[in-house]
Amino acid sequence: MEGNKRKEKERKETRFQMDKFKLEK
Repeated sequence: MEGNKRKEKERKETRFQMDKFKLEK
C-alpha cells in the first residue's frame, strides 16, 4: 500500500515535469 502511494506521487511529479516541459516549448 505504501509503495503504491509513492508510485502515484512519482507519476504526478513526472506529469508535472512533462507539463512544464510542454509549456517551455
